[in-house]
Formats: sequence, C-alpha cells, structure tokens
Amino acid sequence: MVDFTVPVYEKLASWNQNARREYISACLCFPYDNMHPRSAVIQHLQAAVSRLQKKQPVIASEIHLYRQSGMLYLAYNPPNCFETDSSVVTVEERPVDSLGDDFPRAYQELRDLQWPPGFFMDKHQLLGLGDFSIFPRARAFRLQVTFLEDGFLLWVHLHHSVGDAACLSAILVSIAAETCGDNDSLSPPMTPLQPAKLTASIAPDISWHDLATSCPELGLFPENTPFDSVATPLPRLDPPPPAAQPYTSAIFVIKVDALKNIGEMIRLVSCVDKPPSIFVVLSALTWNYITRARKRRHHTSAMRLQA
Repeated sequence: MVDFTVPVYEKLASWNQNARREYISACLCFPYDNMHPRSAVIQHLQAAVSRLQKKQPVIASEIHLYRQSGMLYLAYNPPNCFETDSSVVTVEERPVDSLGDDFPRAYQELRDLQWPPGFFMDKHQLLGLGDFSIFPRARAFRLQVTFLEDGFLLWVHLHHSVGDAACLSAILVSIAAETCGDNDSLSPPMTPLQPAKLTASIAPDISWHDLATSCPELGLFPENTPFDSVATPLPRLDPPPPAAQPYTSAIFVIKVDALKNIGEMIRLVSCVDKPPSIFVVLSALTWNYITRARKRRHHTSAMRLQA
C-alpha cells in the first residue's frame, strides 16, 4: 500500500545549496475601504494562491536541512496525493503590532510618508523566517497580509534556496493574474529540481567547473577535488546565519515616472516597438548602482594604498 501522505525528498542543486539561506521578500501596499469584511479579503487571496500552487507546486513545498551534511532538501508531495498541512500554502494574517510601535497604523499615513523603505527592510526577520539554526525546515513560500485602518499590506516571501528575484517577480505576476481571474499572464511552472527555470542566469545542473568559470567569487569547493586549489576548502556547505555574514545593504527609492522615462529611453536606443518591463529597468538601475559603488570603493582603496 502506498502512503501518499509521505513527501518526496530531492536534494537541491549546487547553485541552490550556495544561495543565502534566507527569504527574499516583497511588500505590496493596497488601499482598502473596509466595506468588505477582512475575512472576505483573506478568502479571496487564499483561493488565488490555492489555484496557483496547483500550477506552481514548488511554492507548496518545504526546505529541510540535513544537519549531518549541511545539505538542503526540497520536500514536496507527489502528484495526486492527499493534501496535508505542510503541503498547502495558507494566507497568514500578520498583526500590525508585530511591525513595531513606529510603524504607521493607517494606509494614508504610510502614503503621506512616501513609503519609507526602513519600514519594510528586514521586517521578515522578526518572525525568524528561514533561520535553519532555530528550526531545520522552512516553507519555500509564505504569503502574509497586514490590515491597516484604510488599507492592507501583502507580504510575499520566497526562500532564496528555491528561487531568485526573477522567480519572485514571476510569482507576483502570477498571483496578480489569479486574483484578477487572468490566466494568460501565468509563468511556466517551476519544478523542484529546476526552480530557477524562469531565468537563464541560473543553471540547476551546473558543474563545479562551470561554477568556477561563471562565478569565481563564490569559491566554494569541497576538499580533494580538482578545484580545491583555487579556493579555501569547504568540506560541508553549512554557512553561518545571515546576521553573521558581513554584507552591505542599499535602499533605492525610484518613482514610477522615472522608471517609465528610463524604459522609453531604453526602447529608443534598442530600436524596439515596446519598452522593457519595470523589472528590466530596475535590474539595469541596480546593476548601474552596484558597478558605480564598486568602482568608487576600488578607487578609495587605491587612494589609501598610495597614501
């Protein structure tokens, strides 16, 4: 007799193993007239995400950490199996009090402040989402809603081990399509072994040689391999918690009108009929800022050496 309640475990590919073990998140702000009960809003979102998880089964999976090897495994239910609590994406209501005393309680107040980025940065870490040092498993995808006086916030969390920012943007488009009843905007399904199929920049079946050639900055190689001489040996892929990893954060506040103008400039230079999507424009701007920051940092380091 087959037990359809037992999930299938698949070890994630090398690229996914090396990704930051934390969530990448987006927060969408909506006005809300309070004419309909909050339960109706949650039911509408729940129906949309329930339809989406049948088309994108990977969002209903869990990520498990095998402590002995430090490897991550994707746990998901096989097709046509019985649904369990761990195999269903549930819309969670996130109280506004959990966001801190300084967080605005009204949508209009948040809008008047022009959406301060500090209110949305790293708020998901308050719930301990994706911290394997506390609990050796995490949901691949979480959807939360916070109600304000005249609006609500929709928090979307995708674990970095199963997808990148392009995957998160595709899920946002798919959720929007499901809530509006439009199935034409849905993205191709992500598979457990190839969650980053939506982007050509990530190869789930990448080899160590390809990884070293494409991304030399990673430098993650086990001992006794042909490439252990080019980087510090790392016998197990078990990185420290995100808080212990030194990195620099940046907040970009860009108005929609500016994005449209830049997109129109890109269209004219590229000699195409349609302007690129906002995600393409944001990617170009981010890359520009990162490049300028790295050049500035390199120039500063050179000046210090000369001094």
